[in-house]
Formats: sequence, C-alpha cells, structure tokens
Amino acid sequence: MTLHPAAEAGKSPIDGKGIFAKKFISKGATLWRWGKIKRFSKRQFQKLGDAQKKKVLKYAFEDENGFLCLCLDNSRFINHSCSPNMAPSLSDERRDIAIRDIRPGEEITYDYAFLHPAGEKPMRCRCHSTNCRKLIRREVSNPPWMKRLKNLIRDAEKLKEKKRQ
Repeated sequence: MTLHPAAEAGKSPIDGKGIFAKKFISKGATLWRWGKIKRFSKRQFQKLGDAQKKKVLKYAFEDENGFLCLCLDNSRFINHSCSPNMAPSLSDERRDIAIRDIRPGEEITYDYAFLHPAGEKPMRCRCHSTNCRKLIRREVSNPPWMKRLKNLIRDAEKLKEKKRQ
C-alpha cells in the first residue's frame, strides 16, 4: 500500500487537487506508506530546468538526509493544513497516520512544517483553519502547537496496534 485505499484525489478548496476520504478512516490508521519516490540531492536539483525545479518544490518534501523527495503517487496532492488530520508516525519514519477520525468527503491534510525544505523561503498558507499560522516554514524549534501535534500523534499510534491496517 502506498496511499490508503479509502483515499482519492479530487478538487480541493485549499489548493488545486487534494486527497479526500471516500469512507470513514479511523484514528491511528496508516494513511500513507512511502512508495515510489524520486530523490534529488541538492546538486541534482540545481541541474534541473526552471519548470522542473518549480514542480519539485511544489510537490517534494525534504527527508532527514537533505534529499528532496518527489512522490510519484497521488500522495503528492495531500495539501497543507495548520490543523491536519494526518501526521508522520513517530515510531516508523516511512509511514503517516490519521491523528483523528476522518469523515467521508473530508480532505486529508498534513502540516508541511514537518516537510518544508530547509533554507527555502516560507510559503503563504491557504488552509483557512481556525489555527492558521499564515506561513508554512520548516520548524527547527519546538513551538507549543508542534508539541500538541506530537501528542496527537502519540495518542494515534497507541491505536495502531489495535487496528487492522
């Protein structure tokens, strides 16, 4: 599995395409497991043409080794929200989980503060959540909202062992 079978692409009110739940997805479920990814070193990225660089920056994330990773499945359409319903597993770095129950038709979102490439200028946020921070940027400190998000992840991970994935 790469993207959860109950997830599908559709038109997003946040930005272009998004990923939506076709049916109920419970807290703790694996929503995305790393699958086909094209990795770019900083040197490889610099050699790309302008159009390719723009695409990579729009859809890629930076991994723990500084590589820009471009997902080759529909997961690249998962949009940012300052109030996400999906987050990285703290126990398995190649898996993202539902940090709360997700209703049918709800957009599946992720907080890009976990992924925004280091050194890139912040992006304007369009999530319109009540907790919107207005800018998306890599967080190097541990602000209070990040601590709350990590607590949600820990709670969701306690359920993963009980859930059939």
